[in-house]
Amino acid sequence: MSSQLLGLDFGGTKIACALADPAGTPIAEVTIPTDPDRGAHQALERTFAAVDGLRANCPGRLVGVGVSTMGITFEDRTELAPNVAGWAELRLPELLRKRYPDVGIRIDNDVKAAAFAELTWGALHGADPGIYVNLGSGIAAAIASGGRILSGAHGASGEFGYWLRSPYEGAGARDGSAPLEEFAGGAGVRRRAQTEVGIETGYAGLLRRTDPESVAMLDGIVAEICWHVTNVAILIDAEKVVLGGGYLRTPEPLLSRLRASLDRHVPYPPQLEIGRFGSNGGVSGALALAVAAAQVDAR
Repeated sequence: MSSQLLGLDFGGTKIACALADPAGTPIAEVTIPTDPDRGAHQALERTFAAVDGLRANCPGRLVGVGVSTMGITFEDRTELAPNVAGWAELRLPELLRKRYPDVGIRIDNDVKAAAFAELTWGALHGADPGIYVNLGSGIAAAIASGGRILSGAHGASGEFGYWLRSPYEGAGARDGSAPLEEFAGGAGVRRRAQTEVGIETGYAGLLRRTDPESVAMLDGIVAEICWHVTNVAILIDAEKVVLGGGYLRTPEPLLSRLRASLDRHVPYPPQLEIGRFGSNGGVSGALALAVAAAQVDAR
């Protein structure tokens, strides 16, 4: 019986499941809705059922499981993942080990997982150090150094959605606030567009509008993103910056504005690329984690 890997990408609106060969090449995939209001346990049970269906059609011996998921996962809880009811209390590592005993399992935050896919197979490969920046519903980054993704003391390295936008910022992480993400992330942009401009739209909608208020709002969002990403590049003397997330479905004007900012302000300007995996970054990251889990388990 052939060996298989399993990649699971848990998101606030959808869950992607993929079986792959030992090299991480997908052989079967399915996506199901998260139904976040119905709670964490039903989402996990429906995921297991979807995986059982995949494996029934593609039998094989499971040798590694990789999980890309919301927030920061600990043994007894998950932090910084408010979008699915009950997810904070979910003992995800324990539940996965019970479901897939005697199989190597690796779990990481969704942005770090996407960065790991780019580091393993994509645009970050060989970059040292490099930055992966996710721009979309969430705003976050991951730093690659020495062939690894920097985790941080609590697994929260790169969560620059929590960055302060000025020295006078009032609310912060302890208040449940993420200042940069609330200004420039997808949900924050939609709220601001409604209250400040009086329109129902998000980042993609602003790109299509020509009225002065929308143009000014978009300019502020792009300028803010460029400012923060440029500062990260200066901080770590990055060799390469790789962009991913929903905002990059339409790269301009963000890509050219960031290129100009990096060239002007960074002492040694890094390369700048759009990531290889796009909207599949989460599940690709899960499969990269599964490859790593299988290799460790085989030792």
